Amino acid sequence: MLKRTVMLAAAAALVGGSLFAASPAEAYYRVIKWKTTQICEIWDFGVSKPWPKDYVKLSGKLKTWSDAWAAGKKAKCWW
Repeated sequence: MLKRTVMLAAAAALVGGSLFAASPAEAYYRVIKWKTTQICEIWDFGVSKPWPKDYVKLSGKLKTWSDAWAAGKKAKCWW
C-alpha cells in the first residue's frame, strides 16, 4: 500500500511539474483599455483573459511586463 501511494505521488508530481514548466512558454502580455472606464491595464494573457470582454487591445503580444509598460506609454495610457 505504501509503495502504491509513493508511486502515485511521484506520478502526480511529474505531471504537475510538466504542466508548470510548459505554461511560462505561452505567457504574454498585452496593453488593454476598458471601454467603460477608459483606463488602461497591462494584462497577462498567459494566465487568463480579461472579463468582462468590454476592452480594446492596444498592443500585440509582448514577452515581458516591461515591454508592455513601454507600449502603454507610447499609447499614452492613463494608468
